[in-house]
Amino acid sequence: MGEGLRQNKGKEIEHILKNYRTYQVAIKNIERELKSDHNGRDGGSICYEDKVRYMCHEKERYINIIESIESSLDIMGESEKEFIKERYFENYSIRKIAMNMNYSEKYIFSIRKRVLEKLEISLVGVL
Repeated sequence: MGEGLRQNKGKEIEHILKNYRTYQVAIKNIERELKSDHNGRDGGSICYEDKVRYMCHEKERYINIIESIESSLDIMGESEKEFIKERYFENYSIRKIAMNMNYSEKYIFSIRKRVLEKLEISLVGVL
């Protein structure tokens, strides 16, 4: 795979990881919206049916992303999981991660590379 293509995949993977919690919130919000719509609306209009169809589709897509991330975490080593947690879920800098994990910044970049390589394969269905 070309370096530019691999770099784009890496950015896409990082975007998905950084939005992990946002996907979880979106699912809850969609469920709440669907519940309130079903209880208070006629549901006969095409616009309403399209909205429900769209929300159901997005909910399934977000669930797929979350489940894919969680199953991908199962194949990671402890240092890789810690890196993912601190970098993408807590938005720490590379320097802060290096200090927390007691590694050099250079080694943190090697962990990052390893993580992205594994996720490029394991998240193929959501990329």
